[in-house]
Amino acid sequence: MMNNTTVELKDEKAKTAMLGIMKEISEELSKIEASRDQIKEIINAAHDAFDIEKPMLRKVSKLYHKQNIHEFENETNDVKDLYNQITIR
Repeated sequence: MMNNTTVELKDEKAKTAMLGIMKEISEELSKIEASRDQIKEIINAAHDAFDIEKPMLRKVSKLYHKQNIHEFENETNDVKDLYNQITIR
């Protein structure tokens, strides 16, 4: 959480350095945006080619990327167990 401290860049060297940092961050954010657009295009193409729903493609691609299928399975089982505890009488 941010506090109410005012930041003051006291000299031109600090201002120039901070401007460089902001430009670098902006460039990286632009790359992220471009990557997200590319991912959308890939998902759209896969949807068209295989008629798999886009949310399913996103979920499977994230599981593939993170290589965490076992974590997903455990979490799913925990959710199912809790659901059953709540709804089964």
